[in-house]
Amino acid sequence: ATFELPNGDALTGFAVHFPAPFHPTAMRETAYRQLNALLGDLPADRPVFAAGDFNTTSREISDTGIHDRLVRPDWIIAHETGCYGCRGTAYYARDDSWSFLDIILFSPNRGENTTWQIRAGSVQVANATPAQVTADGTPARFRSGERTGVSDHWPLVMTIETTIKQ
Repeated sequence: ATFELPNGDALTGFAVHFPAPFHPTAMRETAYRQLNALLGDLPADRPVFAAGDFNTTSREISDTGIHDRLVRPDWIIAHETGCYGCRGTAYYARDDSWSFLDIILFSPNRGENTTWQIRAGSVQVANATPAQVTADGTPARFRSGERTGVSDHWPLVMTIETTIKQ
């Protein structure tokens, strides 16, 4: 979706839900390439974000270099800019590891008159509601029978801001 802003700028956002980790890595690589193609179709002066469930585990990132190859050339990975104390958005008990399955990517505009950026300190895991967290501090999966929990992983939030250059 593209949003017109009061200063005349526009901001484009993409919501994503990539194939689950049990699917081959090639499926997520295709999804990243498609997202990059959509970014490439937009004007260079357009700030863009993509947010959602990228379903890319920390192990897959380290084993394949998927973020180095397909994300970092065009995007800023929001939680890498300062999600202080964030372990991840999803926990895997079988190997006691955390991953950021939920990610926000940001591609600031490259125009001369406006500068967009992620507000310092604004990136956070949204897990402050007690129903979201188990007693051991991991995501509280939704259990329909018990009508408890929320999700098997947590979302991220961030604030982007613009400064008009004079």
